[in-house]
Amino acid sequence: MRNIVPLQRIKFLFEAFHTYNPADLLTIWDSPSNNMIAKLFGNQGNRDSMVMPDNSVYLHFQTDSASVRAGFKLKYNCSPISEKGIIFRNLILKLFSATNRNK
Repeated sequence: MRNIVPLQRIKFLFEAFHTYNPADLLTIWDSPSNNMIAKLFGNQGNRDSMVMPDNSVYLHFQTDSASVRAGFKLKYNCSPISEKGIIFRNLILKLFSATNRNK
């Protein structure tokens, strides 16, 4: 589990992903809600980045060691919750206020 400061999101970038299908499996869970975010296995090559919904996740890698593949290379970084999200929230609040004023 990796915890990041509040109001931050974790972004994963898989630079490589080559595991034995289906015995080698990487599962990503959202830690606060315990919801499964992704199940990754096989030869998925370079994947797009994944942005986690919160600031805490669990990664679980399972293997039976019967066959060997290159594995996976994962980088992560943390960033503040997007300004767009904050701007959108403020816009909703302004619209709500304007609607209530007109009643």
